[in-house]
This record gives sequence, structure tokens and C-alpha cells, in this order.
Amino acid sequence: MIIPEIPFFGNIWFYYIAEPLFLVYLCGSIFCYWIKYRKAQPELTERLYHYRYLLVSIPLFSICIMVEDAIVLFHLPPLDAISTRLRQRNACEDILSLVFVGYAIYAFFRIEKGLKEVKQTEEQEKKPETIQLPYLSVNELDITGFSKEYSLTKRESQVLKLLLEDKSNQEMQEILVIAPGTVKNHIHNIYSKTNVSKRSQLLMLVSEFTRQGNTL
Repeated sequence: MIIPEIPFFGNIWFYYIAEPLFLVYLCGSIFCYWIKYRKAQPELTERLYHYRYLLVSIPLFSICIMVEDAIVLFHLPPLDAISTRLRQRNACEDILSLVFVGYAIYAFFRIEKGLKEVKQTEEQEKKPETIQLPYLSVNELDITGFSKEYSLTKRESQVLKLLLEDKSNQEMQEILVIAPGTVKNHIHNIYSKTNVSKRSQLLMLVSEFTRQGNTL
């Protein structure tokens, strides 16, 4: 039996498990939110994917922390000083702290990279290009097939259509009723998924995709 009936140490144990229990609850809430809204918000799945190992590690290490605290309190000889912190004898908590630090560094570089890419996209979109597509009009382009081929979300497909119609960021914002930053983020995601860096390349890529599909 891991937790014998010892009131004093039992109170201490319940005091120290508050933090890991909260972490388990937090990760469980995130998981339930994802289950509920994963279809309505596909961008959410893409964001959580980058932190999947962290979301799995937190509850696992939290459970290990609670077990280790129980073993230290109830099965190891007591320390000389009552004031000695239990954390100093918890290896799982130290490992989880290192995991947090590692993911904090990872998130920092991801955010920094994303800001640079969004800035580049914003600079490119300040002067929208007008392209005359050979042989095909915008209405003839296979936007639906192209979106499936490059795994674009429903909202990204809508933004793609407006891009092909040579709409400005301000016009997209008004048509889709979304924030300016959201428009830029969708454009950045489209460029990233299709491996292009500007609107003219995207237009030619969709046109070429449509012509190849029509020849099959």
C-alpha cells in the first residue's frame, strides 16, 4: 500500500500533489477541447501537433511526481530537518522542469520564425500583383481539387479563391469578416503548404494544376 494511514504525512502529500493534479486537469481540458472542436477548427489541430509530446509528457510526469512524493513521505526515512523541501528529493519534477525549459526554447524559436515569415508575407502583400493567367480564367480554376491536394483548410480555401481573384488583404478581411492578422496568417499558411513565396507563383501553380487535371 503506497499511502498508509498517517495523518501528518498524508496532509503533506495532499499539499504537494495539488500542482501535478492541476497539470493533469489542464492537459485533460485541452484534450477535451480538441476533441470537441477539432473539426470546426482544423487550425487548432495543426497548432497542437507541434506540442503533442509536451501534452503527453505533462500528465505522465505529473502522475510519476505524485507516486514519487508518496514513496518519499511514507516509505523512506524522514529527513533531519522538517523544513527541507520535498521538491529536492523529487527526480520526476526535475525532469519535467527540463521538459518545460526545452519546449519554452522551442516555442520561442517557432514564434520568432513565424513573425519573420508573416512580416515577409505582409511586405509582399503591400503591392498585390495582377497576373493574366494564360488560357484559364479564375472561374475555370480547380480550387477545390487544389485545396484537397495541398491539404488546405476550408478557410484557407476561401482565402485562396480571393487571392486568385486578386483581392487585397483589406478586401479579404471585409468579405470573410475576420481580423487583418488572421488574413495574413491564412496567406502565410497557404504559401507554406504550396511552397511558394508570392502571389504570382501561387496563381501559376493553381493554373498548372488545373490544366494537368483536365488532361487526365
